[in-house]
Formats: sequence, structure tokens, C-alpha cells
Amino acid sequence: MRGIIGSRGCCPVLRVPTPKPVAGRSSFSPPADLKPWARLNDVNLILMHSWETSIHPLKSVDLGSNTVEFAAPLKEWWTIGYWETAQRYYVENAIELLDAPGEWYLNRETGVLSYWPMPGERPGETEVVAPALTELVRFAGNADAGRFVEHITLRGLTFHDADWELDPGGTAARRRRLRCPRR
Repeated sequence: MRGIIGSRGCCPVLRVPTPKPVAGRSSFSPPADLKPWARLNDVNLILMHSWETSIHPLKSVDLGSNTVEFAAPLKEWWTIGYWETAQRYYVENAIELLDAPGEWYLNRETGVLSYWPMPGERPGETEVVAPALTELVRFAGNADAGRFVEHITLRGLTFHDADWELDPGGTAARRRRLRCPRR
């Protein structure tokens, strides 16, 4: 898939009327489009906020009460329904959602990647990159011990094909900041 960025199998962006925002909410009631997929622990619900998204692993889908429970309470201060009265979201990484060329699903337990090829792609002739390295460079000092990372220059490097680990409680796609102690 070199040169082509596939996407995880997902449902279209949906909106759900939301109740008054509650900090730390761990569940909400979406439309009946969500299912108790076979490998629910692989499925993520992506909430679309004002300018960013947050990723939430699912714990359960109860069709009787039409409730989705997240694996952990929301960490963000802008909870479901904070930005708009109809929360936007989509679901990804359920094999049942593969319905178009270029989509893929990763079974996290077995490590098996399922991919719906693009037109003209042939499995034996397609380069697939599945990143596993979560760190490319690490500079580690210890400010308390007076060991600082200093005088480092990186030039002419290109980083790509790295992975990142989703915290079991989910994450917000905030801009990352480096916090460096002042001397």
C-alpha cells in the first residue's frame, strides 16, 4: 500500500442528539446503527469535537437500552454534547465495517491485518507497511539529577512509518507539547 494511505473500515459520520454535558461521562445513547461487533475490544468510537477528535475504545454496546459504554470515562473537559447538540462521531476497526477498497481491519489479538485491495492491486505485488516502532528517537535526561539533554542537532532526517499506542482509556488528538525543565 506504499503511496496509498488506506483507512480502517468505518461507518459514515453520524450525529446523535446529546444530553446536557457531564464531565467524565462513560456512555451515551447513539442511534441504532451501532452493533455489538464480534471483536468489540478492537473497535474505536471517534468523537468529533470543535477542532479535533478523540478516540475511545468500546467496552459494550447494549441494543436493549441503545447505550454504548466506553472502556474508560472521558478525560476531556469538553464532554459529549459540549460543542454541539448533535454529537458527531464514527466507528472504526470492526471487520464487519469493511465495505470499500482501501479499507483495512486489524485484529489486535492475533495481529492479522485484513485489507480490501484497491482496484488493480495484487496481494503478492503490493508493499504493505505495518508500523510497530512507537519511538524513533528518544532523548532522555534527568532534570532532578542535573543531567540535561543538550547540544543536539538533527539534520537531514526523515521519519515515517511509525506507530503510536492508544492509551486503554482512549485519547484526545491534542497537539503534542514538549515540557522541558528550565535551568
